[in-house]
Amino acid sequence: MATSTVAKLSLSRVPKCSRSVKARQLKSNTTAEAGDKTAVVFGATGYIGKFVVNELQARGYKTVAFARSKSGIGGKKSEDDVKADFPGVDVCFGDVSSTEGILEALPEKVDLVFSCMASRTGGVKDSWDIDYQATLNCLDVDAATAIGVTVTEVSVHKKEVGAAIVTSAHPGKRGQDAARAKGAEQFVLLSAICVQKPTLTFQKAKLKFEKALQEAGDIKYSIVRPTAFFKSLGGQVKSVSGGGPYVMFGDGCLAACKPISE
Repeated sequence: MATSTVAKLSLSRVPKCSRSVKARQLKSNTTAEAGDKTAVVFGATGYIGKFVVNELQARGYKTVAFARSKSGIGGKKSEDDVKADFPGVDVCFGDVSSTEGILEALPEKVDLVFSCMASRTGGVKDSWDIDYQATLNCLDVDAATAIGVTVTEVSVHKKEVGAAIVTSAHPGKRGQDAARAKGAEQFVLLSAICVQKPTLTFQKAKLKFEKALQEAGDIKYSIVRPTAFFKSLGGQVKSVSGGGPYVMFGDGCLAACKPISE
């Protein structure tokens, strides 16, 4: 049976010196745990994906950044451009629209999988193609064993930094098809806090994949639901400053959030 807890995370109540000490302790512990484990990041060239790749590398994981041959906004980045963005990181190129394209590009053994992919437009087709199907293809490729079950949600309140995090695992099962032969131990999904009240297509697509991940039954998983980042809001401000319109859903309350500062 799954267990759950709800915790409030407030960095404002933690002395700065304590924060730095805890950060060093965490980095030391995770570096030791990393060992020779291989972590693959899908959506590595995205805004959050880049940070995830760099953090995994800093923590001692053998990090693999998965990207398209033509990536970035409008496909302007070449393979050489992407490799230059990730010094010291293995970069592989493939097509997430098919499990075959992913399998051919990945190394033989994968321990951890991070999906930071997201549809660029949020449109109907783009949302189902990326937020659901492409992410599902990544899961189908990387299966594994599992241990323990826990569910944790960290909520955002006032000036607190937060995100909803769901971690769980199902013991005993393993994937039966060849697509899950990579043997990953855990699948980490970057979702969004707004899926809790799904009204837009991309929210529904993300939520459908979350359900598929939770019901997979053969892999330990973590689902992270952050609120928006200030960069997203900053993009709107830049557009408005240049005379562009401010994008708003409904009466403005539908997509209200407490942005996370980078």
